Amino acid sequence: MDPFKSAIIEATVIGSAIKRPKKLIVVIGMWILLGVYAIDYLFTAIASFSDASFDFSAIIFGLVFGLIGIFFLILATLSTRNYLRYKKEQNKDNS
Repeated sequence: MDPFKSAIIEATVIGSAIKRPKKLIVVIGMWILLGVYAIDYLFTAIASFSDASFDFSAIIFGLVFGLIGIFFLILATLSTRNYLRYKKEQNKDNS
């Protein structure tokens, strides 16, 4: 399979899991998937700041990796928020 096509398919699946999660297992999966990446990026950012030499490239590296880690946490939070909204609408429709 074409690597670009598989990347587009993966992004589409993750995007739909963030925008319209209908089952709790999808939200849990998003936290597992994105949480591991977030922890990895945030720990890498912290490790780059704790370097004894503390040069400019380490600062930039740490900031970029920290921002990417925060981005992954935001995506997981959006998935949770959208799931809770979906469940609230389901309960409202059933009442």
